[in-house]
Amino acid sequence: RAAELAPENARYSFVYGISINSMGRASEAIGVLEAALLRHPNDREILFALATINRDSGSLDAAIRYAKRLVSLAADDPGPTRLLQQLEALRG
Repeated sequence: RAAELAPENARYSFVYGISINSMGRASEAIGVLEAALLRHPNDREILFALATINRDSGSLDAAIRYAKRLVSLAADDPGPTRLLQQLEALRG
């Protein structure tokens, strides 16, 4: 409900998307997070969640696309680079 009432708060949408995913509804979670990303295009948590949920759902191309965006925003953080490398290795 908080994500609906305060769409300007990226954290609420992130938590909502993660909650939906934890209930086994990955495609719905991706939809929530993608909508949140439109409002918050540089939010690292949302990008990370989209990369990992897409990976876990078998959508490696989408996961890589989100990981690349995350790397471009977090050049000083080695975590996103490692994630991208892992995703690209999975894709082969």
